[in-house]
Parts: sequence; C-alpha cells; structure tokens
Amino acid sequence: MSIVAPESAPVSPQSLVASLAPGMRLAPARVGRPGHVQTIHIECPTWCTQNHVEDWQYDMEDIEHTGARFSVEVPTMTGDEALYEWYGRVSSDPWSSDVRMRSAHVLVGDCSREDARLTPDMTDELADRVIAYGLELRAAARVARQASQGGVSAV
Repeated sequence: MSIVAPESAPVSPQSLVASLAPGMRLAPARVGRPGHVQTIHIECPTWCTQNHVEDWQYDMEDIEHTGARFSVEVPTMTGDEALYEWYGRVSSDPWSSDVRMRSAHVLVGDCSREDARLTPDMTDELADRVIAYGLELRAAARVARQASQGGVSAV
C-alpha cells in the first residue's frame, strides 16, 4: 500500500485511478493524532470493507485491510445464547514487518484467543475438514434423533 496523494495535492483523480493495480481502488483514509488528523488517499483492495475514514489510525503504517466478516454460532439447548462463535474474514497488513501478513490471507478465530492466519491453500484444506465435520454432525444428529424417537436413551 502506498500513499497516493494528500487531500490537498493538485493531482488529477483520473491519473491516480488509472495507475492502480488490478483489484485495487482509491479510498480515503484518515491518519494522525487528535487535532491533527488529515485525509489521504490509499490503494485499497476491492474486497476490503473497512471504512478507513471512520476507523482512523495514528500512523499510515497502522492501516490494515479487512473483508466482510462471516461466522457460525453454536447454540445450546440449555441456554438462550450461543456458546461458541467461529468467524473468518480476508485480511492484509501492507506495512507488517512479517512479509506473509502483507498479502491477502484469511483470518479464522473463535473470540477467545489470537486469530489463526491462513494462506489460501490452508483455508481450502480447513474448509474440506469443516465440510467433513459437518457430515459427522449430521450423522450424530440422525443417531440422536433415532434414539429420542425410539425412546432409547443415548446414555
């Protein structure tokens, strides 16, 4: 990511947009300390849903890109709230000292610890395992349903 132009720079927006890499767009971002915040324009991936104006950062190096969050909650029959939530989103940290974080990757988390950061290949492998887990959940539901309908205790 690079700063393209401060808000007050006399640069043609058309020339800035024409120089963007495919999959990128020009987006406003606010940076600075309270009382000294300025709007700049940055290269932003088209998948990024983060509002870089509302989510202003002290330094340009702190700007990250995040995509739309998706999640699944695990309910319980003994309570009203979900016990677990597993979420994911596409992310990149263009200024990270870890070069792996600079490219787009997938965050997966459960609201309890640090997010797992997966390459696209790792994400595909995880998705395959989650699909297999879903099939096992359906099989377990069938066993529980049959046991419940037949009056047989699952214990």
